[in-house]
Amino acid sequence: MSNRNIPFDVKTDRLSMIATADPQPVLDRASGQQKTDSDGVGLFDVEVVAMGPHGAEVIRVRVSGSPKGVGPGIPVVVSDLMITPWSIEGRAGFSFRASSLVPQSASAAKAS
Repeated sequence: MSNRNIPFDVKTDRLSMIATADPQPVLDRASGQQKTDSDGVGLFDVEVVAMGPHGAEVIRVRVSGSPKGVGPGIPVVVSDLMITPWSIEGRAGFSFRASSLVPQSASAAKAS
């Protein structure tokens, strides 16, 4: 059996998402340096509340690059959201990764 974590797509079309905090750089615990993606771009976590027809959940979404204009109370659009289950040393959970996270107003402006 493989120990590989397989990511799954999350359909966000029926979700409303609001940032609950400012984007935070993802730091390496050993070095204290900011982690980067494969292109050398800094990684950021954004805490959002995802609200859908069956309730709400607070999640932390990781993106490459600092999301501009995102802060507490700002409605956001999350693109290409993936969820990956993980298990380390008896602990387990899910991580969320997206290709972008932008204020809803910026997303609407791009569409017009």
